[in-house]
Amino acid sequence: MALRALSRSTAGKLLVLAVVLVAGLVALWSTRRPEKARRTQPLPEVSGPPFASVGAKVGEVGPSSAVIHSYLLSQPAEALLRQDYADRNYRGKSGWVRIEYSTSELKQPVPRPLSQADFDQYKQTQVGSKFTAWVRVPQDLSPLTNPHNPDQQALIDKAQATDYSVHLRLTSLRPSTPYHFRLWIKGEEADLVRAGQVHRFATAPEPSDLRDVSFIATTCFNHAVLKDLEEGVWPAQGFRMFRGLLERVKAGALSFDFAILNGDTVYLDKQGSGYRSRPEHQPRGMRARYFDNYLLPLAQEFFRQFPAYFLKDDHDWRFNDADPVFSAQTSPPRFYRQIGKYYRGPPGPLLGKKIFEEMHPVERGPQAAPYRTFRWGRGLQVWLLESRECRYPNGRELERYKLEGLSAPQEGRYDGHLYYPDYCGAPSVEEGWGQKQFSWLMESLKSSDAYFKIIVSPTPVLGPGQDIYPELSLRPVRRKADNHVRRFRQELARFLEALQREELKNVYFVSGDRHFIWHSRYQTHDQRFTLHEFGSGPFADDIVALGNVFYRDEQGEAELVDSLRQAGFVHVQVTDVATDPKLRVEWYFMEDWETASVRRWAHSFEAKRAP
Repeated sequence: MALRALSRSTAGKLLVLAVVLVAGLVALWSTRRPEKARRTQPLPEVSGPPFASVGAKVGEVGPSSAVIHSYLLSQPAEALLRQDYADRNYRGKSGWVRIEYSTSELKQPVPRPLSQADFDQYKQTQVGSKFTAWVRVPQDLSPLTNPHNPDQQALIDKAQATDYSVHLRLTSLRPSTPYHFRLWIKGEEADLVRAGQVHRFATAPEPSDLRDVSFIATTCFNHAVLKDLEEGVWPAQGFRMFRGLLERVKAGALSFDFAILNGDTVYLDKQGSGYRSRPEHQPRGMRARYFDNYLLPLAQEFFRQFPAYFLKDDHDWRFNDADPVFSAQTSPPRFYRQIGKYYRGPPGPLLGKKIFEEMHPVERGPQAAPYRTFRWGRGLQVWLLESRECRYPNGRELERYKLEGLSAPQEGRYDGHLYYPDYCGAPSVEEGWGQKQFSWLMESLKSSDAYFKIIVSPTPVLGPGQDIYPELSLRPVRRKADNHVRRFRQELARFLEALQREELKNVYFVSGDRHFIWHSRYQTHDQRFTLHEFGSGPFADDIVALGNVFYRDEQGEAELVDSLRQAGFVHVQVTDVATDPKLRVEWYFMEDWETASVRRWAHSFEAKRAP
C-alpha cells in the first residue's frame, strides 16, 4: 500500500513537473518569437469609417498632375499586423474619400475620427489647403469583358464587384513644387470622418526647366525566398532593403526625386515554407499578396516620402515567363514549384492586368496602354515599356502544350486562348513589344529633345541571360529565353538599326528581371555605335546563378561589362543640366542583412551629353 501510495505521489509530482516544464517552454518560445505569438490572436472588427490600412501612394507625376492611390479595408493596419498573415481578413469596405493637399505642411497627425461638424470646422482653419470632392468607393469603372472566355469573365466580374481601391487624380498643380496631402475617409453613414497619414511629393519640372534630376529603380520583391523571412515568420517591418535605403536618405548619403518599381512587385506564383500558400488565383488571394507587402511599416514609410512609377512583369501579372496564352481548363502540373514556368492556368491576362492596376497609382481600364513616357525637365525623359501583354506567345510553351484551337494572333480579337488589346496590335513571331509599341517608342524617341533618354524595361534587352551548369555536366542549361536577348532577337536588331539610322544619341536602358545587378554594353564592330544597359537588381534576396550575354548579330555584339551577385538597386542621376549635362549611374547593394547596411558598389558609369 505504501509503495502504491508512493507511486501515486511520485506520479503526481512528475505530472506537476511536466506541466511546469511545458509551461516554461511555451513561455520561452513566446519570448523568442513574440511577433508570431502576438499576431495570431484574432481581433474583432473595428466600427466606424473604413481604413486606408495600406497607406497611400502617389504616381504618374507630371508638372501639373499626379495620381493618388489607396485601398479601403475594414480593419486598421495595426490590427492586421497583429494577426498571422495567412489569417488576415483583408476585407474591403465601402465609403467616401477626398484628398486634402497643400504646398504647406499639414497638421500631423489627427489622432481620432472627427464628427462632420468638426471636420467642416477643420476645413475652415486650413487656409492653404485644397480639397477634392468626395468620391464614393467602390468607384464606377469601365467594365472589362471577355465574352469568349466565360471562366475568365466570371473572375473579372468578381474582381470588379469587390474592388475597393481608390484612384484620384490631382490637377492644376504647380511645376517643381513640393506638395503635402492626406486622405479623408468617411463611411456610408457619414457620421464620422477619419484622417489618413500625411504624404509628400514634388511635381516634375516643365520640359524646358534646366533642373538636375535623379531616380532609383529596382525590381523583384519576392516574399518567398528572403533573408528577412526568418523562422517562418513574415517580418514585422518589411523588406530590409527599405530600411537600409531610408537610413541612407536620412543620413544625407542618398537623394532622388522618384522611384521606378520595374516589375515583379509581388510573386503570385511563388510560395515558401514560411510564407502563405500560393493564391488560388481568385481576386482575394491575388490582392492578399499585395496587401502583405504594402501593409508593412517600412513600405508605407517609403511611399509617404517618394512618388513612384510602376511596371508589371510576369510574376505580378500571371506567372513565371508568362505570355498572353490562357486556357482556363489547364490545371497546374504536379510539383508546381519545380516546373511552375510551364503552368498555363489562371489568372488570365485581363484579370492579371486588372488586379495590378487596381493596386497601384497608374492609369487603368481596358484601353489604358501600360507603356508610356514622362518628362522630368530638359535633362531627362523616361520611357516605361510593357514586356508581357503585347508579345508573341513563347514558342517553347506553344510547342509543349499545342493548345487546341489556338490560332495565329489577330489584332483586337478574342478566341478561347489568346487576345491582344488594341494598343498592342497583332505581333509577328519575332516581336516582344509588338508593332504598335515599337512604332510609338521610335516616334517618341525621335521627337524628344531631352538631353538623356532612359528606356525602362521589366525584362533585359541586351542581357545578361543565364547559364546553369548541372552537376557533372559541361553543357549549360540555358534559361531566360523569353526576352530580347534570345527570344526576340530580330526585333532587337531592328531597334538597334533604327537607333543608328536615325542617329539617336544619349539613349540608355534600365532593365529588371535578373536577380543581381549588372552593366551590359552593345557595340558595333566599327565602334561607331554603343548602347548601354543597367540592371536594376532585385529588392529581395532572391539571388540566382550569374549568367552570360547571349545576344550576337553581324553588326556587333553585346558583352557583360560588370556584375555583382547581390540584391540592390540602381541610382540614375542627370547633373549639371544648365551648364554641361552629364549622366551618372551607380548601384547600391545590401552589404549586411543583419544590420540592413546598404553600400554603394564600386562600379559606376558616367557619360556626357553627345553633341
